[in-house]
Amino acid sequence: MIENQEVRVEESFIDFIETKNKTAEGISDMIVSKLKAGGLDIMNCRGQAFDNVTTMAGCHTSVQQQIKDINPNAEFVPCSNHSQT
Repeated sequence: MIENQEVRVEESFIDFIETKNKTAEGISDMIVSKLKAGGLDIMNCRGQAFDNVTTMAGCHTSVQQQIKDINPNAEFVPCSNHSQT
């Protein structure tokens, strides 16, 4: 958010969502729908973070890639707590 030439980053918890369709397409559709229902524009998203399961974090048809296809500025950052190092 930009106010009086000052940039302010906001991060908010939105909701827990019960998933019925557990595919990447189903989950990404639910995320986008939930944002729209809350009056939030996915084009304002600048980051997304999920655990590293393929459905969420894969590089071709995952949730993060489908959201990135809608908004290329929504950079994905893998969850460090779920990464093996």
